[in-house]
Amino acid sequence: MNPKKMWFLALAVLLTPLVAHVILVSSGSPSGLATTTLAAMPQPDTTTTPTPTPSPSPSPSPSPSPGNQGCTLGFWKTHTGLGPGNQADAWLTTGIFRTQDLDDFFTGFGSIEETTLLDALQFTGNKSTLDGAREILAQQAVAALLNSASTGVNYPLSTSALQTEVNAALAIGTRDAILAEASRLDGFNGLEGGICGQP
Repeated sequence: MNPKKMWFLALAVLLTPLVAHVILVSSGSPSGLATTTLAAMPQPDTTTTPTPTPSPSPSPSPSPSPGNQGCTLGFWKTHTGLGPGNQADAWLTTGIFRTQDLDDFFTGFGSIEETTLLDALQFTGNKSTLDGAREILAQQAVAALLNSASTGVNYPLSTSALQTEVNAALAIGTRDAILAEASRLDGFNGLEGGICGQP
């Protein structure tokens, strides 16, 4: 049989039993809606159905491998598209806005939780105090957040995994736990590659 005729026949077989419902806005009914049913196309007396050919069962798709790219907090500070000396706006690849606050993504930053993401990248932090440790983690967490959300970076952590890790370190609440997480993220953020250059 001609392939065009076979395609048409297969399409007709699929569409024949369908009944379409059309909801019309009607000012005359109490609910404002009326339902109309269109009759199905009449079925032909004889139907030839193409014999399906067996297809191989799909193989399970491999789980995505962890990424090996990350951009430093310095990259995200200087690629905002703002002011002199700044490069193109890499934040556009993330769907995240510079004006969003830390507490839009993380919990437990305490007194700095309402700091904007861009301002958090400017923190200097002091490793010897708990507040300073939180600032150091905030810097690395923002860079990691942007990396995980960016379409131009194949980051080792998903955004949700990152949020879970950061929130857990902040919940522990010790300077050592917070600095350990900041150090871990600093390592991932320093991988380079993707939009921030080749490793």
